[in-house]
Amino acid sequence: MNDANPIPDLLTAIQEDVRRRTEAAGNRQRRYELLADALRDRILSGELKEGASLPGERDFVAMTGLGRGSVREAIRILESEGLLSPKSPGRYGQSVVQPAPDSSVHRQLELFVRGASISSVDLIETRLALEPTLARLAARNRDAADIARLRAVTADMAATDLADRRRLKQLNSDWHVAVARASHNELLTAIMIGVSNAHDMANALERYGDDSHSRLMIAAHERILAAIEDGDEEAAMRRMARHLDAYSRTLAQHLPEELSLNREN
Repeated sequence: MNDANPIPDLLTAIQEDVRRRTEAAGNRQRRYELLADALRDRILSGELKEGASLPGERDFVAMTGLGRGSVREAIRILESEGLLSPKSPGRYGQSVVQPAPDSSVHRQLELFVRGASISSVDLIETRLALEPTLARLAARNRDAADIARLRAVTADMAATDLADRRRLKQLNSDWHVAVARASHNELLTAIMIGVSNAHDMANALERYGDDSHSRLMIAAHERILAAIEDGDEEAAMRRMARHLDAYSRTLAQHLPEELSLNREN
């Protein structure tokens, strides 16, 4: 890890950038937002590299000419996005971490879904659009470690007592995430995880599912896994679409009205 401070020229450039952004934005943006934007751009572009340390709060105030409150709030925003680590002891308080971690994508999607009251119908349709494509990419791009992980989760599901709904729910989520990660498409995987985290279908299995649902789910997973192992992209895509469609429709019969697949309800 590189603990060196950013070079003075870079800090001067950030100060100038904030000044230009302030003039362009007028009163439409607060100064802490402008500073956060300037720092975020440099993290994502690689100017501020992973492991580099930003100055402590007092030094940052002196170097940029901004108030302490603006500096503190800008740093807090970037910490919440996962671009900066939490403040550590010592003069140089924030370390730049890996840009755009997928956990921040999950979190932002969950906040959007819950804050905008996205319907469960929309969430189901989104999963139906995403996951068959992820299964197809998994059949194309999977490696030995991906197959080993999928086999292990599939075997765990088959060995789990069907009455243990909580355990099956977790394994079901793990299996779908393992398929997504086997696609090796980081953006689609992050979106899929964020959507599935905000979706109530997995919890519905625990509340309303029965042994027949669990058996059908495990059998479908085994068929999809076989297609992924064989590298059969079309079969993997088709089987995942069929699995999610059947699962969604079966659960909709047992769910409250707000989770119905019928948009007219």
